Amino acid sequence: MNEIYEWLITDNFAPFISDDDREITYYFKVVKLSKVLTFDGKGYLRVTFKPYSKYCYRRKEYILNVEGSSELEVYNDSKLIYKPIIKITNLGDRSTINKINDMEIVGLQNGETIIIDNLTMLIQTNEGVNKFSCCNAKWIHLLPREYNTLTLEGNFELNLICEFPVFY
Repeated sequence: MNEIYEWLITDNFAPFISDDDREITYYFKVVKLSKVLTFDGKGYLRVTFKPYSKYCYRRKEYILNVEGSSELEVYNDSKLIYKPIIKITNLGDRSTINKINDMEIVGLQNGETIIIDNLTMLIQTNEGVNKFSCCNAKWIHLLPREYNTLTLEGNFELNLICEFPVFY
């Protein structure tokens, strides 16, 4: 019981995926936790969870190598405009201009990866090094309940990560 008690206590919201629907993720944080002991020396935990929001989340990930130009169609099944996380690995040299719609990324070394968070407007490496100067800050957003076409140009590997907020 002590091991589970310690496991449940976290500083941040933690993902919960039910076996009922493995495509849906909820985020919860324990706000109240107490041990209840029975007469026979056993017991159980009484737990109160707080949800991160009124939504559950449907995760979709798209991985694509771009050499030249291509398009990627992404359906946003949320009722909200969604701003994805984008990981880009430059497969060209420092002068290669990689584009996603109007967003331009330039000045990355060959094999260098950056993470673009379109919601928080942060651009950094996996190690947390700020790379904002490599991008023109033309943020990507996906319109709700429709197919969004992303126009891709350059020489890079794209990893588009979406966790669409949906009611379930």
